[in-house]
Amino acid sequence: MNELYRVLSPKGMAIVGVPIYNGRTYENKGIITPEERLIHFKPKDHV
Repeated sequence: MNELYRVLSPKGMAIVGVPIYNGRTYENKGIITPEERLIHFKPKDHV
């Protein structure tokens, strides 16, 4: 968040995509392979 604040202009806007499942942010730190990421998060580079 600090980096977003630093690089945005005072009236700037950031659009940030996050995985949402059933209205909640979906997190699972056990998913580490690109194949698992593709199944759970869709973009395989999502960390």
